[in-house]
Amino acid sequence: MNPSHFWLGMVACANLGAAADVAGEKIFNVCDHGANGDRTSNDRAAIQMTINAGAAAGGGKVMFLIRDYLCGSQ
Repeated sequence: MNPSHFWLGMVACANLGAAADVAGEKIFNVCDHGANGDRTSNDRAAIQMTINAGAAAGGGKVMFLIRDYLCGSQ
């Protein structure tokens, strides 16, 4: 897969909302749940909230925009 095509697809999906439905699959964007991807903020809670939202909706895919996410316990 060409990385630029992947990135363009991610941008297109990013504007569809927290639980976008793309080709019959629910897409859950971590940024819609509070992740910053700025390499300084801990995005662990937002990532977990996104996973939980997907599970509560019966499944789907968790989407990360191309950024630098910090995830871990402190």
